[in-house]
Amino acid sequence: MSFFTHPDFFAIQQVDLESKLIQPTSQLYSQICEQLKTSYNTLLDVHGQMAASAKQIYERSPMETLTEWSDVLQKNSNDLITLVKNDVIPKTADYYQQLAMSLAETRDNVKPVLQAAWNNPKQTLDSVSDVAVNVFSQIKNVTSQSAEALVDLGNIFVIQPVETAQALYRNALSAMVDTYFDLVSMLLISV
Repeated sequence: MSFFTHPDFFAIQQVDLESKLIQPTSQLYSQICEQLKTSYNTLLDVHGQMAASAKQIYERSPMETLTEWSDVLQKNSNDLITLVKNDVIPKTADYYQQLAMSLAETRDNVKPVLQAAWNNPKQTLDSVSDVAVNVFSQIKNVTSQSAEALVDLGNIFVIQPVETAQALYRNALSAMVDTYFDLVSMLLISV
């Protein structure tokens, strides 16, 4: 029985536009606006700090201010170098060591399979051909089921053209609204 001959195909599906389209869209819009406001406020803060720094250079001796900033920059650079040497590099080295061990293990696991294929080419070819035949038979089944569904749809269109067109429209609209809701929900979670 194809989708088009299923009794639920002609059932009237109510599309809940309020909870699946309007509310998620307004929530996403609100979240994006809030993030833009936060970004704008951050930009204003940075601009204020830059203006205060420029004013400090102008009001004080430029050489004294720039020397002070250079000292702060030097200290922060030294702290960053220490952090990289003592924390980041050892963690990265451990990660690459684990990656190298995983690759070596994978190589050791694949090597016997390739050797077996090399030693028994006929058996390997037979196995590969069995898999290919299985895949092609599954493709054939899906194709024939799709063709049957299209034939069923054509037959239903001949018998009930208006009702079938309305059912197709409602089912497609419902599916699109559900897909939109899922996408916006994922965006709301990630934003």
